[in-house]
Amino acid sequence: MGTTTLGLGLLLTSLGLPPWAGLLQSIARTLQTLHRIKHHQKPYDMLKAYKKSLSNKAFLLFKKLHLQRSEPVLCHHDLNPKNILFQAHKLTLIDWEYARINDRYFDLASIVVEFKLTNQEIRLFFTHLLYM
Repeated sequence: MGTTTLGLGLLLTSLGLPPWAGLLQSIARTLQTLHRIKHHQKPYDMLKAYKKSLSNKAFLLFKKLHLQRSEPVLCHHDLNPKNILFQAHKLTLIDWEYARINDRYFDLASIVVEFKLTNQEIRLFFTHLLYM
């Protein structure tokens, strides 16, 4: 996992599984709460938004993903360590400017990528997600 900076200067340096497991569980629970918020908006059209910036191969893969059935939910859309504050067992998401309706897997994949989770950490993270 290495070194990850979370908001308020909290520095996590090779915490080992038990403390990190608790953090992953908190993130999973927070995302479950976010993704259950009722909405009445159309989902964000990521295919349209990213069409010009993707290579042809990436666009075709993205198009296949776009055709998959999904359940649009409210997504944060910018989940990186700087936008997650963790203090005294309370987790707060900040910087909501990119929030929109999208597939929940966008947020989940962001956590995996932005936190550079190992395969073991990915399995642990997904075990805390009840809607999977």
